[in-house]
Amino acid sequence: MKKYIIILVALVVVGAVVGVAMTNKSTGGPEQAAEDFLVLLRDGDLQAAYDSLSDAAKNKAPLSVLENLFNNQPAATEYDYAEWASADTSDMESILRGMIVTVDGFTADVVYELVKADDQWRVNDFSYGALKVPTADMPSNDDLIELVDDTMALFADAVAGGDFDDFYDSVSRFWRKTLTVADLNSAFKTFIDNQLDLSYVDGVEPVFDDAPSFDSNRALVLEGHYPSETADAYFELGYIYERQEWKLIHIKVRVQPK
Repeated sequence: MKKYIIILVALVVVGAVVGVAMTNKSTGGPEQAAEDFLVLLRDGDLQAAYDSLSDAAKNKAPLSVLENLFNNQPAATEYDYAEWASADTSDMESILRGMIVTVDGFTADVVYELVKADDQWRVNDFSYGALKVPTADMPSNDDLIELVDDTMALFADAVAGGDFDDFYDSVSRFWRKTLTVADLNSAFKTFIDNQLDLSYVDGVEPVFDDAPSFDSNRALVLEGHYPSETADAYFELGYIYERQEWKLIHIKVRVQPK
């Protein structure tokens, strides 16, 4: 009896990234100045962002600090908007606490400290908390079945066609930042080379072997199998809630012939 086992996993790695002394130029209030800085950072205009910092910030930290933030903090490079929960502001100083929301709906708690110089608010320091995965309620059982069916149908087509281009387009934007079509083709090469026929999953209702659940990062985890007379197709799928949709972030498939 022959088993084909392929595993491909994308872990949602969330960690704290802390910045040191920085700022932004704006003729408006401290909130606007912080948001102007965030736009410069997101757009990769690092020199302009650095030039907009307070003198104290530039004396304390080189441009490489911004480069490190740009290269390692999705909350900065994927910035969409900020929500400020509190502002402790005096005539010359302001501390903003709130969160940044990315284009994919991820969030990160932030603290921005600004000072006023030459009638302009400038970012003087900031810190970023861990990147948080968007959350949503558990889908209904019918929606869960549809989610698995859609994923496995695309997977079956990719294996049959020997190419994961369309499958790749269906996974989360977050995963695609580190995943390539070549990665998928390579990971599932055994399935492709053996011309594994998974067409039987179409029209068969999946069985959930474990109750659908959320992991510690609030990713939706679905584990189960498609039964048939000749082979059972076992799946472990992970999804994150991205732009108001559940998108694939993890896949493990195992086919057990009978």
